[in-house]
Amino acid sequence: GAVRIFLNGILQFDDARLQITLGFEILGALDVFLLNALQAVMETEQDIMHYYLDAVKSIKNSSARELIEVLAEEEKIHRNNIVIIHKSLRDNEPWPDMSGKPVSKRKFKDLLNTTCRAIGIDGASNAIPAHVLETAIQKEEKSYSLYNEKARCSNSESEKSFYTALALEEREHFLTLVDFKQYIDNPEGWF
Repeated sequence: GAVRIFLNGILQFDDARLQITLGFEILGALDVFLLNALQAVMETEQDIMHYYLDAVKSIKNSSARELIEVLAEEEKIHRNNIVIIHKSLRDNEPWPDMSGKPVSKRKFKDLLNTTCRAIGIDGASNAIPAHVLETAIQKEEKSYSLYNEKARCSNSESEKSFYTALALEEREHFLTLVDFKQYIDNPEGWF
């Protein structure tokens, strides 16, 4: 936890005396490490979210666009939960219980099936730019690996379970995008 230090001092100005009490807080090395790690995680989520929001502009197909918008919303939820944890730790409070908070309510398999059926076989080739899909897959895979590593190195059970839940959600996003790419590459075979 943080160490609080108070210094008392007396300053002498000619015939007047001024007593000063200074107080400040020094965060422990572990707290600083956790805050920096959470800041990096927030930036990762924000980067992916902004990528999706920018990518939506280049997607003409409304069903494909909706899938990417849902992923952007998921990343926003993740980021907001990380902000809650960061604030708690910054305020010298314990890691908050986030059980269930990052868990997606979405059924990505159902969403993907609906998306692919709406696009159909003939619309697959121009549903989403290939580079958009490939970059999204890479970003989800990277975040999955990051959160797995964070879970592995966690110091508390709350921290570990939070990062594990995030990793599982990012893995689901990754698999959804890989499956979507397989559909785009071979729609006849996918159905």
